Amino acid sequence: MKTLNKFIAIVMVATVVAMGRYFKAPQKTADSEVVVGTSADFPPFSYIDESGTIVGFDIDLIREIFARLNRAYRIENMPFETLLPTMQFGSIDMIASGMSPTPERAARVAFSESYLQADPLTIVTRVDSSIDSLEDLSGKHVAVNQGYVADMQLSKHPEITLVRLPGMSDAMLALKHGKVDAFVTGARTIRPLQGALGKDALRIVPIAEMREETAFGISKNRPDLVEKIDTVLRDIADDGTLSALIEKWHL
Repeated sequence: MKTLNKFIAIVMVATVVAMGRYFKAPQKTADSEVVVGTSADFPPFSYIDESGTIVGFDIDLIREIFARLNRAYRIENMPFETLLPTMQFGSIDMIASGMSPTPERAARVAFSESYLQADPLTIVTRVDSSIDSLEDLSGKHVAVNQGYVADMQLSKHPEITLVRLPGMSDAMLALKHGKVDAFVTGARTIRPLQGALGKDALRIVPIAEMREETAFGISKNRPDLVEKIDTVLRDIADDGTLSALIEKWHL
């Protein structure tokens, strides 16, 4: 089933890119509904709860931003690897999915100001592992979520065999069943993972030299949104709302 889902995601990306070559992005005005893309498999930023509702830190933050802007918005859920091509096609205006600004992504999308700073990448291993550093990953099979910052950063280390998986649950299952030696992800995603193997079954090793920030991706076709969202983000930080959301979601 996971292989089928991955194949479907690849086909979706190829279709979106191909369509983008032949069709112009829909024209939108400054008052148009804002379509926000997310990948709801990345707790605590965005995930589907037991009732089937998309929830998370990014979702709460989006709700607060658009309430203050008095603007209509809509959340669209899709695989993470389809978010950027879907934005380039013009079907979504923003990305809210725990995304980190990188030079590669900045060539395709505008970014808001970062609203979470200095999150170190973290090695997650079983409690009996002897992995204590980035250097210890040499020669090991390491799970990363495809397209995330850990994937980009560790791709620079050919001595590490990367196992690219679509979601955190896939990575944790691979770790649990010994298919990989470690899983590398952002430190803020660790708390939700502890239930998968049990808190006492995990070893958590921060990679001090690898850090990431978090921001919203905004379509370069919507420059009207960038300044407005940055202004509201600053207001939310100044009045304590951002800190309250960070505490609520244990970030």
